[in-house]
Amino acid sequence: IGNCFTVELPGPRKAPTMIAVVVVGCLFASCSLVLLTFLYCRGKKIRKKRAMRRYLERGESLEPLDPSEKANKVLARIFKETELKKLKVLGSGVFGTVHRGVWIPEGDSIKIPVSIKVIQDPSGRQSFHAVTDHMLAIGSLDHAYIVRLLGICIGPQLQLVTQLLPLGSLLEYVRKNRDAIGPQLMLNWCVQIAKGMYYLEEHRMVHRNLAARNVLVKSPSQVQVADFGIADLLYPDDKKYFYNEIK
Repeated sequence: IGNCFTVELPGPRKAPTMIAVVVVGCLFASCSLVLLTFLYCRGKKIRKKRAMRRYLERGESLEPLDPSEKANKVLARIFKETELKKLKVLGSGVFGTVHRGVWIPEGDSIKIPVSIKVIQDPSGRQSFHAVTDHMLAIGSLDHAYIVRLLGICIGPQLQLVTQLLPLGSLLEYVRKNRDAIGPQLMLNWCVQIAKGMYYLEEHRMVHRNLAARNVLVKSPSQVQVADFGIADLLYPDDKKYFYNEIK
């Protein structure tokens, strides 16, 4: 008879099961949120890289001032002053001051890291024709071991815009990593610099100021010659070479 009046209370036994279900549900929701956030950030990063690649690789046709010349396909462009923002001075040289900055393409929110060199020209030689000649000469250069010009900004002062290489100049890199640099790596750098200079010579371009501070490190195994854009273009019938003693 006693067994007939025994009643089991289901509540306390089901409580652990309910707690487990809630915990599993929370974990699943958290994992789903983390996964969705990761996929969103990854997609945003990929879209940003594609947009940067599109802007960095896009070329333009520049019409020459001389009607007898053909239009050249150049990789560089002419920037508006509003598209460039200087953030920090990286250094000063013979020809001007270099700034770390960003390029914000008109109509877009993407910020592309760039190096902006403000050219010093006390002689006032920078005519529109001279700037166009620079654009034709420099903007058509494309080589693995020279820094490619992204474009120029024509204003009160001429600004040359190149892609920013975060490892800095070869001079700074050697000073910071002196103990980790072996003879084979230095030999590779020398060969790359020589190939870059040979490419410039083939295109009748003289550097004038080759130094470790004017060679940039793209990666520990690759360097690129920079700061050649201010040199005069040597046409085939011009045999003059200039020497600059400033170091």
